[in-house]
Amino acid sequence: MKNTSLFHQFLTDNKIQYIFGNPGTTETPIMNALEGEKEVEYILGLQENSVIGIAAGYALASENIAMVNIHTYPGLANAMCNLYSAYRSKIPLLITAGQQDRKHLSIDPILSGPLTDLASTATKSAKEIHFEGDFQFELQRAINIAKKAPEGPTFVSIPMDTVNAEVGTNYRTLTPIKTTFKNEVAVESIRELLLTEKQKLGKVVLLVDGIATNANKALIAFAENIQADIYSTPFPVKIPVPSTHYLYKGAFPAFASKQQNTLEHYDLIFVIGDALDSFLFDDFTVIPKGKTVVQINTNNDKVGEYFPVNYSLIGAIKPIFENLNQVLKTLHLIKTVDPEKEKKHYKVLLENQHTILNRKDTAFKIDRVALEVVSKIKEENDIVLEASSYEGDLKSSIKREKAGNVYTAPRGGGLGWGMPVAIGLSLATKKHSVCFVGDGGFQYSLQAIYTAKKYSIPVVFIVLNNGAYKVLKELWKYQFPKTTEEDYHELDLKPEVDILAISKGYGAATFNPKDYKELNKMMEEALKIQGPSVINVKM
Repeated sequence: MKNTSLFHQFLTDNKIQYIFGNPGTTETPIMNALEGEKEVEYILGLQENSVIGIAAGYALASENIAMVNIHTYPGLANAMCNLYSAYRSKIPLLITAGQQDRKHLSIDPILSGPLTDLASTATKSAKEIHFEGDFQFELQRAINIAKKAPEGPTFVSIPMDTVNAEVGTNYRTLTPIKTTFKNEVAVESIRELLLTEKQKLGKVVLLVDGIATNANKALIAFAENIQADIYSTPFPVKIPVPSTHYLYKGAFPAFASKQQNTLEHYDLIFVIGDALDSFLFDDFTVIPKGKTVVQINTNNDKVGEYFPVNYSLIGAIKPIFENLNQVLKTLHLIKTVDPEKEKKHYKVLLENQHTILNRKDTAFKIDRVALEVVSKIKEENDIVLEASSYEGDLKSSIKREKAGNVYTAPRGGGLGWGMPVAIGLSLATKKHSVCFVGDGGFQYSLQAIYTAKKYSIPVVFIVLNNGAYKVLKELWKYQFPKTTEEDYHELDLKPEVDILAISKGYGAATFNPKDYKELNKMMEEALKIQGPSVINVKM
């Protein structure tokens, strides 16, 4: 038996359709092993950070693990920014990289390095294959770990000589595990919680992370039953509930002082997910004193570690909320709702959108740009946001009836996530995705355009071009109020970067609208293209 045969079986067993990669010399054995493999396509990226982002987007949309192949230590180092974002976002990826031949490692050759040490800072597990008989074993173990709650990336370093090794019968294997979430929370525990805290059911808030997307119907029903307000967490990966819903209040603030002020109005706080991320220290605790907190999560990871928690419910999110709804009904705690409340909400929503779309703007404004663009796509089209200067405005302007297809800025904090993620989403769905990206963020992953062109992946990039790192200017001013515009001049992108020329060079169709009428027309044209389009919107 050869490891190449085991590798082919491993790909089949795990339903691997694509391998996303930017290979080098140490990865040629894997590339060679894929020769003749008809069921797996190698998706080439020009830079490793973009490769990770594309794989992450694919994993998010397909709800299956994505496999990545990058070039030894330097390639892994290039990938760390988006790998860390995938890790913080709990996206299941199998990252592989080639290592030098084991017989060569004792003299520290070029194209070798401490790969597992580096990878361990942004993965759930980082292993190197030391025994050729463990080739399939380590790859399968990595996938099994990646898919266990909490999900996340894992890493395997593959010495070049192990791929084609003859192992005979002297090898170990593992089988894929089917990840199943059982509801571990007894109905009696939920009953006790609701009975104990029923006096607080008048002022309830749900802070919902992206992991709850597949449970959104049961979660929404619970919120309606007790008329609880809903916020998405500050960095949820994706908006987990319909943003048009009358109980949805938008994104929870990212600053602790604003978080505390928001929560002062509630008595009972449900946190769905493992953390409430905050941004910049401002000497405030997130949860005000005296509040009752219920944390619901798929696993015990981080529960009760960052803020006081009175109750925890651990298990599959959907059945937990189904049980909560059942107990509410049994205890006669479901509230009577004014049927006009929802109608009034939608009426105001439509009136606000109509007002924005009919303004006599002389320049592009972010709220109207967002509405004009989104009006041209369907609910099934994914939207990706990575425009730090405008993210809050985009979140509040874009209203979707479908949950889980507006993807937000990454938890890792680095730029270069949005464009490749949008490509990965479109690869999985075979539909156009739309990515709003700042001109600063565009510079970090523009190589991803090539992959969309090479594989005819339909994606539209809306570049919000303000000619500067505007968000950094704002945060600088926030921390040091006495600074002036002159202090920030080095954050201006001057000389101006020719975004359209660069995009055209990578194969994208390019558009440069001068007004909203042209923007609408160009969006319609871009959505007809089976490949990448870049629309440069001068803000």
